[in-house]
Amino acid sequence: MRQKKRRTSKNYIKVLGAKKNKLKNIDVEIPLEVYTAITGVSESRKNILVKKIFYQPVRKN
Repeated sequence: MRQKKRRTSKNYIKVLGAKKNKLKNIDVEIPLEVYTAITGVSESRKNILVKKIFYQPVRKN
C-alpha cells in the first residue's frame, strides 16, 4: 500500500521576538492551510503562544 504524501503549506504566519508573560523573545513559523498542533512540555506556555500572541491579533483582522 502506498503512503500518501504529507500535505505541506507554502504560507506561514511568522512570529518574531514574542514576549508575553514568561515567553522570552521566541521566533516561530505557523503554517497555514494545514492541521497544526502546538506541543511541548508541561508549563512551557503553549496556551500563551496560541491565545495571546497568535489568536488575538488574527481575530482582530
